[in-house]
Amino acid sequence: MFFSYKIQVSRVNLQAVMYAEMKMNNIYIKKYLPS
Repeated sequence: MFFSYKIQVSRVNLQAVMYAEMKMNNIYIKKYLPS
């Protein structure tokens, strides 16, 4: 039970990190590459 809970938490953290990186990449692209 506790083990599967830890896996779910780490999976959510991974998604949050990937989402944050994607947002940062979008900001970076908009800032330094004129569209």
